[in-house]
Amino acid sequence: MASSESAGRGFWRDDEIVVDKDGIPHYTGVQPGLMREYRKRVLFAFSSLEGSGDDEEKEKRSLLKKQCRFAKKLVDGLHGEAWRACQDLVAKPEELRVPDGYKKVFAALQQIEKVSVIKATEAFDT
Repeated sequence: MASSESAGRGFWRDDEIVVDKDGIPHYTGVQPGLMREYRKRVLFAFSSLEGSGDDEEKEKRSLLKKQCRFAKKLVDGLHGEAWRACQDLVAKPEELRVPDGYKKVFAALQQIEKVSVIKATEAFDT
C-alpha cells in the first residue's frame, strides 16, 4: 500500500490538517475554514511540550527552549498560501524565538481568513 507520505515530500493535504511525527500540524491555507482546527491542533501541540532533565531546573530550561523553538517548527509546517502569509516572519526569526511566538504565526495567518470572508461577501453581493 503506497501512501502519499512514502512518496517523500508532500504528505500534507489541502483538505485537512495533517500532523507530522513530531506533533506539528501542517496547513496550506487553501481552505481557510480549516484555520479553527489548525489553531486547536497548534495549541494542543504547544501544551503537550515537556521539558527533560534530571532536576526541576533543567526540566524548566528544557521546556523553555522547546517553547522558543516551537514557532519556527510551525512555520516549517506551512505550505502554499499559508507559507506566503508568514513569509515576513522568516526575515525576523528572533521575533519567533519566544515562548509565545506561535501567536505571531496565528496573526499572520489571519490574512487568509480575512481574504476568505471578503471573497464570500463579494460572492454573496453578486
